[in-house]
Amino acid sequence: MSPLPSPAAPVPRRGVLLATLFAAQVFGSTGHSVGMAVGGIMAASITGTNAWSGVPVAVGALGAALASWPLSRLMGRFGRRPGLAIGYGIAVVGSLLGIAGVLTGDFVLFLAGMTL
Repeated sequence: MSPLPSPAAPVPRRGVLLATLFAAQVFGSTGHSVGMAVGGIMAASITGTNAWSGVPVAVGALGAALASWPLSRLMGRFGRRPGLAIGYGIAVVGSLLGIAGVLTGDFVLFLAGMTL
């Protein structure tokens, strides 16, 4: 009787992918939390009043809610990797818009960034 060939062990690759996904989740969650916490402070700084402080957090929650359905449909059809890549890409664009809004003092641009 011949021995069965040993299956290829994808453990190192799987470990790297898992570590990458873990790091992305940590940084994404941290960025989201910090963005929501600092959003109100930046709104007060840009507008000069505390009356608008809750709006960035509200549009951030609205943007997440509106993006969840199309991204979940995309992930259901093509898998998680493309959905996560597109979601993180949109988040990067939103971050850049938010930074540009803060640097230029443009509250609408800042809100657009917080929405994405």
